[in-house]
Amino acid sequence: MPEKIKVISIIGRLSIGGASPQVVFITQYLNKDLFEAKLIVGQKNIYEGDMLYYAKERGVSPIIIPYLHNEFKLDVVNDVKAIYDIYRIIKKEKPYIVHTHTAKAGFLGRIAARLAGVPIIIHTFHGHLFHSYFNRIKTNILIWGERILGLITNKIITVSKSLRKELIEYKIAPRDKIISISLGLELEEFIKNENNKGVLKKELGLSDDNLIVGIVGRLAPIKGHKYFIEAASIVKKSIKNVKFLIVGDGELREELIDQAKRCQLLDNMLFLGWRNDLAIIYSDMDVVVLSSLNEGLSVSIIEALSSAKPVVATAVGGVPELIVDGETGFLVEPRDGKALAEKILWLLKNREEAKKMGRRGRELVYPKYDCHKMVNNMENLYVSLFDSLYKKSN
Repeated sequence: MPEKIKVISIIGRLSIGGASPQVVFITQYLNKDLFEAKLIVGQKNIYEGDMLYYAKERGVSPIIIPYLHNEFKLDVVNDVKAIYDIYRIIKKEKPYIVHTHTAKAGFLGRIAARLAGVPIIIHTFHGHLFHSYFNRIKTNILIWGERILGLITNKIITVSKSLRKELIEYKIAPRDKIISISLGLELEEFIKNENNKGVLKKELGLSDDNLIVGIVGRLAPIKGHKYFIEAASIVKKSIKNVKFLIVGDGELREELIDQAKRCQLLDNMLFLGWRNDLAIIYSDMDVVVLSSLNEGLSVSIIEALSSAKPVVATAVGGVPELIVDGETGFLVEPRDGKALAEKILWLLKNREEAKKMGRRGRELVYPKYDCHKMVNNMENLYVSLFDSLYKKSN
């Protein structure tokens, strides 16, 4: 039996939000008496913020593979190069466990791990691409590809119970192979953010009387920002002193700015791009919105609730596990700007009840979604799989 269990995590990119903090925390916080952890990452998308600094601040120096990216499209030459590079690293490092994250890294990384003879292969679904992303033909190809990859994967992890249920329904793998381990975040800065009140308003030149409704995430079709802008247009007609913040960046930036112009919202809507000071951002928000069409378990909702902010969100993926409708915020159907607006207006007009919802939300997510709890759950899984393998080999 080895002195330490070597684990290599692989992710397609270290972009802001989503899966990136998870792989950093796993690499950083795994018990160093039991594990030796390394991280492989690919190139970030030009539209996405980069969290490489975040990893390095925590003493994590990823191995960067230029040919590995996170765009799920056929790119035979670069994909083969990425598989070879991952394979070469795995053969050199000889890990007992390879743990992949995100779709493209899961596809290429699991193939490389299998070719290299890795004993234990794990993949985490932080969401899925099985609806609202591609046409039916490409979607079916993806589903069948994941089913085939499921055959060479020892365990499949989902970040929410709802996502686990969906993967079982899609027949991605047998029920007993798919487990749920909730994501974890460093939430202390959001829990203790009262001292940040007013900082953002001062920076943006807003008055104390301004109400703020915000959305945080990459500007991509799956995030449904156009419905947020539709809702903002309705809300503005009833409440004049409201400002709308769009935090994040992406390929839809110019298109969304054009939509805001058409809706005569530019005086009320601010596009802030990517920010590293999200605790300050949430501190001055009165309502946080999520308008996604598909979601695993939303990081922005967890951060918002940790900041004691009420949320209006679409009832997709694992979101209903975070939002208790009418208790910590409101759930609406996706692609419905009018429904988003109705719930935003209710929260802005019922300020005391909105604050109570935010406080209840904080109790719901903390410490449940603390990163150390997630890492502890991952350690238990790794040890369990390793012990099972070791017993079989003896």
